Amino acid sequence: MLKAAKLLSITVSLAFSVSAQDFAENAIRKTFSATDGQMAPFISLENYKGFEIPSPAGFSADPSKNSSETADPYLYLPISVKAVYEYEYTSSEFQGAKKVVVEYKGYSEKDSLTAASITYYNRNGQKTYDFTIKIANNGLIVSDTILAGARVEIPFPLFKGKEWTENADKNRVSTFSAKASVPAGSFENCLKIITKIGGGDAGVAERYYAPNVGLVLESVNAEDKQETLKLVSFSKK
Repeated sequence: MLKAAKLLSITVSLAFSVSAQDFAENAIRKTFSATDGQMAPFISLENYKGFEIPSPAGFSADPSKNSSETADPYLYLPISVKAVYEYEYTSSEFQGAKKVVVEYKGYSEKDSLTAASITYYNRNGQKTYDFTIKIANNGLIVSDTILAGARVEIPFPLFKGKEWTENADKNRVSTFSAKASVPAGSFENCLKIITKIGGGDAGVAERYYAPNVGLVLESVNAEDKQETLKLVSFSKK
């Protein structure tokens, strides 16, 4: 039986192996977190009633992979409501650097959806755009990002060498042992994802996710522009 199911009164009707049960337990525990109670239907655990979730295909264990090749996706994108991330954004399309803030705001039980926002700051003021993080069978899907728009942020299942294609872009999980140095600090054992833009004909992008932190570094080296995103600070209120 799942411990998380007992704690959250969630009924999960899945034909899991033992390892897949452990994976799902960690996923549920790390995903469902408190909100401010002001964003109905986004909820807090204090008022949690429980519900049924379908069997996500991406949670199935892959017997061909050993423990050193696989990882919990929520380790690299912890969904913690009220978390705030500040980034330094530079681009060949403008001078200097922009401050960008990403904030997680609430969770929808009905839609398995996290509400979040991106705020851009410049000399003329600030602009805020809403986006969402969806728990889907093939991964954590974001409706918008600072450098790349909508995408599969973290794929399910997550393992070294995992490949997938979005539009014409080819993505690959390169390693779980990358290093990244940014204004927020130096991070080790990072998940590194490499994207060949247009299949490699239009450039290359890289992004790094630190354990228990999230996205700390992203770079795009494309034909038409070069951009970098570096984590400056983060907090989990």
